[in-house]
Amino acid sequence: MQLEIITKDDLKGLELKMDEILSLFTPDKHFSKNGWLRSREVRHLLKISDGTLKNYRDNGTVPYRKIGGTYYYSSESVNALFNNTNN
Repeated sequence: MQLEIITKDDLKGLELKMDEILSLFTPDKHFSKNGWLRSREVRHLLKISDGTLKNYRDNGTVPYRKIGGTYYYSSESVNALFNNTNN
């Protein structure tokens, strides 16, 4: 049996690699940085229900992308919709 010594620097390097890997699997952080919002964020900003947001998707009021089972909305289009509903 061979023994290997793990140093603090090894653990620090592992931590950095794990952070990189986790960022690939957390779309919230990735899309928020690039101007994308998830459904719950849009509902909160516009103060609307899930059904209203679905209606907006269905009738083309707000453009979206679906990745897996998650809907993403451009923050620019949501801001435009927000400004239209508040005027």
